[in-house]
Amino acid sequence: MSSGVTDIRSRYRAITIALLIGLSPVVTGIGVMNWQLAKQLDNDAMNATKHALGAIEELIRPIADANQALMSVAGQACINVVARLREHAISEKNLRSVLLISDNNVYCSSLYGEMNAPLNPGEFHNRTFWLRPGNEATPDRAVLYYRTYEHPYGVASLIDGSVLRSELALLKTDATLTLEFGSRYLDSDGSVHGKHSEDQGEFYHRLVSTEFGFAVNGGYPDGTRWKVFTARAATTTASLLLVGLVTGIAVFWLTGRSQLRRRVPMEENSDT
Repeated sequence: MSSGVTDIRSRYRAITIALLIGLSPVVTGIGVMNWQLAKQLDNDAMNATKHALGAIEELIRPIADANQALMSVAGQACINVVARLREHAISEKNLRSVLLISDNNVYCSSLYGEMNAPLNPGEFHNRTFWLRPGNEATPDRAVLYYRTYEHPYGVASLIDGSVLRSELALLKTDATLTLEFGSRYLDSDGSVHGKHSEDQGEFYHRLVSTEFGFAVNGGYPDGTRWKVFTARAATTTASLLLVGLVTGIAVFWLTGRSQLRRRVPMEENSDT
């Protein structure tokens, strides 16, 4: 075989090796970036869900304590206790109103005083929560009922949906969060739905409150990972390609020198 053919094959081999080694930082870098991105998005969604759960628990806890305290007046005549209900509703910033219940019938309200309105216990999740898209007072604004009940009496505190929405907004996250109370869900925009949000298809997490029984769902819309990945890849691929180019050139140069060192003794031996 002629030395010219051998040189061409050696050169092709050197180029192939240089390309493979030069591309390895690019491929490895993109793979690591994709893995880190997935881990980051998953952690962010999990943390947002966890913080949302804690924030809503903190909001409900004093209301639950107040409900328990007001159970001492449940069953008493409305005219005798309505002033206390109104005082409590005004003092608690997260409350819209307070109701007293007797035999699943609302008989006293901090807003309207004495009244007579049936209350369906089957509407309450875990006998405690009832999420409504609105009620008679505010038909276009969500409201969450928190009920404490010991047959035949009970207390129901009404929490404005805008308060819950504000708690989610304070988290400053790109993840989509929804509050789940039984078969109904409250989105971060304050709207009430009867099904799980479609904007949580990626890195989905669901945490249930062991204290109160509601749940928080968190995740990202489908395509978020690819969207963020392409945005980051646009800024880092150039750097990876530069590293790969320098590496490839260095490998090609070193391979050429190695082949040259081997060829010189062979040519000297053939001359002798």
